[in-house]
Amino acid sequence: MMKKSTKIWLYVLFVVLLLAIIVVSNVVRNHSHVRGVKAQIDYGVNDTLISAAKIEEQVLLLFPTLTGQQVQEVNQRAIRDSIMAIPYIEHCNVSISIDCHLVVEAVQSSPVMRLFLDGNECYIDRRGRYMPIGDEGDADVLVANEAIAERLVNPQQLDLATLAQDTSRRQSGVVAMWLVACYLYDHPEVGVLFDQVYVNSDRDVVLVPKVGNHIVVVGSPDHLEQKLSDLVTFYRQGLSRVGWETYSQINLKYEGQVICRNR
Repeated sequence: MMKKSTKIWLYVLFVVLLLAIIVVSNVVRNHSHVRGVKAQIDYGVNDTLISAAKIEEQVLLLFPTLTGQQVQEVNQRAIRDSIMAIPYIEHCNVSISIDCHLVVEAVQSSPVMRLFLDGNECYIDRRGRYMPIGDEGDADVLVANEAIAERLVNPQQLDLATLAQDTSRRQSGVVAMWLVACYLYDHPEVGVLFDQVYVNSDRDVVLVPKVGNHIVVVGSPDHLEQKLSDLVTFYRQGLSRVGWETYSQINLKYEGQVICRNR
């Protein structure tokens, strides 16, 4: 039988050889040239607004010498920062694969509404950030506008999540519409009922259902779970009996009440 000491030395020799192979492989890889860019995008449940090919094209446009660089020369942080500057991207990782391709793993932002306001048209994502209307696809999301125009200064710098922390800002306007749109996005079983949101002259948030010829006055974006739960219950137990064309308005703004206006 093999002596215990011999086994130990063979094990040590194996580990040393393995480490040597890894070191040599890394040295060879670091001096190899980047062969190209491969991008992967996680869209989740969202429609495609930017393609992997577009990301690859953008990287090569901003870093034209990338494929001539050695792996060790690639500034992965700078490339990641440039991708994160694309308004369609929420998160990304950049790495170099074993076959020396720059690999981009990105997550597309989640648009929750398409905003028409003050001469601007854009998407607003789940984080409350601006997303431009592109040419690679459209998102089937809530359409949003206001009866009373609200100025948007530098929409590209929009941060509705921060503005929503201000109690006065969250009650009406773009912030309120975004909060309602986020709730409907997070609760698709209710969100599927509506295709438009706007703010009326009374500064109330109003939803326009896909079915029926009526509007739903939500009021402020507070207590949305209770308000929309009351609405769904009324749809099932009320409108199903009297008909979807009976009322012109359903008002949910008063807590615990569903007030209807006859046509």
